[in-house]
Amino acid sequence: MGIAIKVALLTAYAVIGTCVGLLFMGIGRKIIARVHNRVGPPFYQNFIDVAKLLSKKTNISHGWIFDLALLFSISGILLTLLFLPIGGVQLLSMEGDAFLILYLLAIPALGFALGAGASGNPNAGVGVMRALVMMLSYELPFIITLIALMIYYDTTSLATIVKMQSINGVKSWAITMPPFMLAAFAADMALQGMLMEQPFDIPVAPHEIASGPMVEFGGKYL
Repeated sequence: MGIAIKVALLTAYAVIGTCVGLLFMGIGRKIIARVHNRVGPPFYQNFIDVAKLLSKKTNISHGWIFDLALLFSISGILLTLLFLPIGGVQLLSMEGDAFLILYLLAIPALGFALGAGASGNPNAGVGVMRALVMMLSYELPFIITLIALMIYYDTTSLATIVKMQSINGVKSWAITMPPFMLAAFAADMALQGMLMEQPFDIPVAPHEIASGPMVEFGGKYL
């Protein structure tokens, strides 16, 4: 495979992954609206919001470090996506990539911390302090769960772990085994903390610290 083709595939994978994420966010908003007995926005509303934000001009700049922090956070998320085997496809693979994922998932929070420090906003500083403290609590169970999987399957390759779990269908999934059921629950809670979803949304807390680390983000930065 040529370098140009590989770069094109990596770009397409990142774009498709972003679109799928926006789509599921829209579906989630629609479901929440139905639970609240509201009509809610259309499922494609997030795409409209992104297009609108990208079209806006930003007149205030906090310097190149603030811009770098945003790219730092996004790069961590996109690189994680490229290493995940989805539907039998894994664009980037290497022995030990399960350990690499642990580092990549920590990058977005560190990027937010860098951006908050560059903005100088006190609300952003409070939010980042909360996010870093919370990161210490959810990283540990997530790391333990992933290490348990690596020990059980005797490999540090995500592709190999997925392949071994697909041998006998659902019966070979680790989540169906009693020792891993509790670990899967802990890992799921850790992922909710990484996404800062309720009830793990204290770093942003819109009614308390005005969205915390994101208070200075506007226009294309959102």
